[in-house]
Amino acid sequence: MTRRHWFLGILLLVAAGVALFGDRAPSSGSAPAVSGGQKKNIQSPVALPEGARSTASKVPGSPSSVMLLEVLPRESLIRRDIGEPRTNLFAARSFAPVQVASTAPVQEAPRELPFKYLGKQDSGKGWTVFLEKNDNTFIVSASDIIGDDYKVVAITASTITFEYLPTHEQSSLQIE
Repeated sequence: MTRRHWFLGILLLVAAGVALFGDRAPSSGSAPAVSGGQKKNIQSPVALPEGARSTASKVPGSPSSVMLLEVLPRESLIRRDIGEPRTNLFAARSFAPVQVASTAPVQEAPRELPFKYLGKQDSGKGWTVFLEKNDNTFIVSASDIIGDDYKVVAITASTITFEYLPTHEQSSLQIE
């Protein structure tokens, strides 16, 4: 064993001796318990929550600056009414800014049509127009439905009018 081990062993024995044979008498500086009959109304130097009782008790035989405060109910300390709903502390929360809904109706810009004009043909019964959308070519006439969301309302020599079926809004595309 090294000197260090011997030194630590001696310190361990000294600590064990103090723990076993040390003075167990209470010190004279501790405050005695206060019974219910000894309470006096004194202004507390500590700020108490609103609605809390502000009575404090002096401890007999102690300096006048030491005061024990009365035990207050937990509900008065946290200022929560019993009927108040409790919040879930572990609920998912979003730090995104809150969007305020306005009461005025919002005028949306006309929907941009996803079609590209390729050409047109007059067949004697009406115009037939050739359109492209996402590399797909459509040959449409009046009152045709394209996909699930567009309907051709009318075709003239210079414009083609579409109706967006989910919102029933109409848009026009200039054709040459």
